[in-house]
Amino acid sequence: MRIERSGEAAAQAIQGAYAATYALFFPGRWPATITAAGPRSADGVPCDALRATPKGADPLEVWFDRNSHLVVRTVQLTGVQPASFLFSDFRKAGGLTIPYRTVQRRQSEVRSGRNRRQREPVGAYPDGSLRATAAAAYDAVFPADRNEVTVPFRLRNNHIYVEASINGKPAPFVFDTGATNILDGRSAATLGVKTEGVLPGGGFGSAISSNGLAKVQSVAIGGLVLKDQVFTAVDNGQWSKVQGLPSAGLLGYEFAKRAVLTIDYARERITFTRPDDFHPPYVFGPGMR
Repeated sequence: MRIERSGEAAAQAIQGAYAATYALFFPGRWPATITAAGPRSADGVPCDALRATPKGADPLEVWFDRNSHLVVRTVQLTGVQPASFLFSDFRKAGGLTIPYRTVQRRQSEVRSGRNRRQREPVGAYPDGSLRATAAAAYDAVFPADRNEVTVPFRLRNNHIYVEASINGKPAPFVFDTGATNILDGRSAATLGVKTEGVLPGGGFGSAISSNGLAKVQSVAIGGLVLKDQVFTAVDNGQWSKVQGLPSAGLLGYEFAKRAVLTIDYARERITFTRPDDFHPPYVFGPGMR
């Protein structure tokens, strides 16, 4: 993630949001100054244009077909690569008139007539083409004759630490339901996991680290096993120094998407339940959960 703080980046973001939310037609969504820009010609089609200058952003023009009164073009007037969006092939859909064809042109491309990019629908979709695909086979392995697993954890500095295993070798991990599989580079070597490739990585601050990828045969927590998992291998040494506890990496999302999690902070334990076998407990009485 990179936070843009320049005035130009902010102005472009505001202009994009203004257009995307149709704020020209809903003035309450974002303040703007609207003026008449005069007559225009969109490839020979006479148009009337409005110039909108959203608060804090660069101006843009909106061109209306003089006969149909439909918006046929929007034009960015400033910026490093100002662009125009051309709308055509209007059709009725759900009570609205919408353009089924949109062409984006950069100003340099308009002058040269090259590299015009466009988005077009493929027309009517065949029956059944939007049917949901079959669900992937359930690939989490619970212990035999069990549909749930409960493991203890330690809560330190508001982080959950669990004992897990990589290819059968035990190691402590931080458990975060939103975390993808991450393995500390030095822990990977200790666990006998081979990493490959070099990818630049970053986070908060300006430091850039080199990351690799590793595929493990199995990762398990309390007997709940996931097979053939891909990990990002990173230099995570500073984490243990700052937190004061050893950690071989992060686990979470891959387990959370395959099981229902019940996290009992008071007793410091997590229960993983097979989704088909989970039944929410009654909390307030019959009929309320």
